[in-house]
Amino acid sequence: MSKDEVKSKDNDVKEVHYNYFQGQLQTLAGKVLTIVDASIPDKQQNKCVKDLIKAEFHRKIHDLQEFYWKGQKGHSVSLDQDSKLPLN
Repeated sequence: MSKDEVKSKDNDVKEVHYNYFQGQLQTLAGKVLTIVDASIPDKQQNKCVKDLIKAEFHRKIHDLQEFYWKGQKGHSVSLDQDSKLPLN
């Protein structure tokens, strides 16, 4: 396998891992926001809390993207080719 083929395969694995974790974070954010809706009846307070939660989830998803595609703190990221994720 050539260096380009190995790099391409590594990028494919990174994309699968990133997409999985991004989807899990988005699902969790939706569930947390639903709990906020059920817990805070005041519309203005509800919106403020939800805006804060959304901002934090977006920040963490961005951090995850930076980690997977640029490497943490400027270091390259190499994923174990044999790692398994539950992709259901």
